Amino acid sequence: MKFLKGIFFIAIVLKTEGALAKPSDADLVVPTSSAQSDLVIPNSNADAEQDAIHARHLNEEEVSDDVAQQRKPPPKDKVHSTIIQYTRDEDDGATESAATTSTSKTKSSAPKAKPSKHYASFHIGSYNPTNLQGDTPGITYANVYGGSVPIFQFDYEWDFFRTFGKLGLKSGIGFFTAQGDGRFVQNPNIQSDEELMLVVLPLSAAGIYHAEFWDRQFIVPYVEGGADYFGIFEIASEATSISKGKFGGSPTLHYAAGLQFQIDFLDREGLFNMTKDYGINHLYLTAGIRQFIGIGLYDFSATMFEGGFSFEF
Repeated sequence: MKFLKGIFFIAIVLKTEGALAKPSDADLVVPTSSAQSDLVIPNSNADAEQDAIHARHLNEEEVSDDVAQQRKPPPKDKVHSTIIQYTRDEDDGATESAATTSTSKTKSSAPKAKPSKHYASFHIGSYNPTNLQGDTPGITYANVYGGSVPIFQFDYEWDFFRTFGKLGLKSGIGFFTAQGDGRFVQNPNIQSDEELMLVVLPLSAAGIYHAEFWDRQFIVPYVEGGADYFGIFEIASEATSISKGKFGGSPTLHYAAGLQFQIDFLDREGLFNMTKDYGINHLYLTAGIRQFIGIGLYDFSATMFEGGFSFEF
C-alpha cells in the first residue's frame, strides 16, 4: 500500500509541473499592425536604390575634385605664352579670365638706344709752352719752370647736325701746374732761393666734326677748331696769403685732329647696363694732336699730343 501511494504521489507532481510549463492563451503576445511597422524588414529594391544614390554622390565629388584641380592656375615658375588668370565670382565661385601675354622669361633684349646728341670726354697731354715769358726780359717759362708738364682737359659736346656725320659745339676746362725757382731781375741767369708755383686754367670753346656715318663704326676721325682763354695764377712759396700771388690771363686759339676708337665690343654686357641705367650708347678711346696759338700778352703757343676717352649719350 505504501508503494502504491508513493507512485500515485509522483504521478500527481509530474502532472502539476506539466500544467505549469504550458502557456495559456492569455499569456501569448500577438504582434499588432503597429508593432509590425516598427520592424526593419530587408528590402532588396530599396538597398539597390540607396547604393546607386551613394555611388552617384561619390562620382560627383570625384568629378568636382578633378575640375577643381584642372582649374588651378599654373605654377608661377612655369613659362607659358598664355597665362590664365583666375578671379573669384560672387555667384558661382571661381571663374576664369584669360589674358594672352608674351613669355616672361625670354632672353632680355638690348634696350633701344636713344639717338646720341652729347659727348663727354677726358684727355691728357704733355704741354710745354716754350714761347711763354714774363714781363721782365730774360725770365721765361723754360728757365723758371723747366720743361713739359701734364695738362688735363674735360670737355662737353652737343651735336646739332647729324645728317652727314656729326657737327657739334664743344666747351671745356683744363688744368696744369708747374713748380720752379725764381730768377733775379737784374740778372735772370742767376737762380734765387725763392720757390714759385704756377697754376693755369685753360677755358675753351670750339666747333667739332666727327666723320661717323653708321652706329658701330670702329674708327671715327674728328677735327675741331676754337678759342681758349688761359687764366694764370702765380705765387711764391713764402707767401702768407693768396693775395700775395699774381693773377693774369691771355687768349689763345687752337685746332686739333684725331681718331676715336669705339670699344663697345670689349664689354657688351657692361654697355647694356650703362645704356639701360644711364643712357650711354658708345665708349671711345681717343688719340690726337692739338696746336695752341698764342694771340695775347702771354704766348701759350705749344704743340701737344693727347689721349683719353669719351662716351656718347
